[in-house]
Amino acid sequence: MSPSKNSLIDPRKFHESITSELDVTKNRVRNLIGSAHWSEEGRYKETVLRSVLRKFLPKNIDVGTGFILRREHNQTEISNQIDIIVYDNRYPLLFEEGDFIVTTPANVRGIIEVKTKLDSSGLKNALVKQRTPLQAAGHVRAVCRHSKSNKFICLYASFSSGDP
Repeated sequence: MSPSKNSLIDPRKFHESITSELDVTKNRVRNLIGSAHWSEEGRYKETVLRSVLRKFLPKNIDVGTGFILRREHNQTEISNQIDIIVYDNRYPLLFEEGDFIVTTPANVRGIIEVKTKLDSSGLKNALVKQRTPLQAAGHVRAVCRHSKSNKFICLYASFSSGDP
């Protein structure tokens, strides 16, 4: 490749275009329903983010929403509802219907909580909610630390001046 063609490559602009796509898409439903149904708008934003993630994840990794079940010492524990579960689809799920899944920690590669508005108490609650399902299974030691099992926890927050 010649140096002049190489100078046209701009990974930063590529990633900025993905961010712009999310910014434009996230308010599409709000423009139609206004502030009548915040929870449904939130579910729409989760769907948009899952769609974008699927474009870039390897074929053996998928995303869904739902719950993580863990069985230990003859007790079954279930997580809170998780906005986005990133999982290895080479392992079987306990249940799947569309994007809704119930799985075990074995195939979970990460979890994502999607928030439209985030203040300090909301951040604390979101981090606790996210840490619990994987930490309880012994896969995550701390929220902001990379775990030995290559699991991750992510908080995605989208902000605009019109958000509640």
